[in-house]
Amino acid sequence: MREKQAQQELQARRQQVMAEEHRLVEMQHEEVQLREEQKLPLARGGDLYQFQMRRHFLEKAIVENVQGQEQQHGRIQQAKDAVVQQQDVVKQRGIDVKALEKLKEKQREEHRLEQLREEGLFMDDLAGQGFLRRKNIAAMVAAEEAAAREVALEAAPPPPTTAPLPPVQTAGSEGTRS
Repeated sequence: MREKQAQQELQARRQQVMAEEHRLVEMQHEEVQLREEQKLPLARGGDLYQFQMRRHFLEKAIVENVQGQEQQHGRIQQAKDAVVQQQDVVKQRGIDVKALEKLKEKQREEHRLEQLREEGLFMDDLAGQGFLRRKNIAAMVAAEEAAAREVALEAAPPPPTTAPLPPVQTAGSEGTRS
């Protein structure tokens, strides 16, 4: 916003220079007209005293006009100096704007990195919770399997400790069995 204001002020100062230069051109044109009027000869039957008085006032007006033109040159130079100063202000404001844009971009990048860091921490937390959940589920499954084995072992008939051996058959006693 300050840069735009500075640019508008620069434009106003440039217009001031143009207005002062236009005023100088008008003064120069007025001087030419006064000199043309001064060259007019005395009309036939004209009053010599009035003619001399008129020439005197024209000469005075020309001198004042020339002095005014010199002053106008000074005003033009002041206006041009003001334009140069304002150009420096606009340039500085442009530098300030670029610095602010860089700072803003840097802050955006820092914010983005902070968001990514927080997201990474969140994902790590989720992964840790998932690991604990899977670990708890695995422990529960193992406990259930152990309990199921115990129940199966209690319900099963006891294994025979000594089983009777089958009778040994001899070659001659194939037909008889006891």
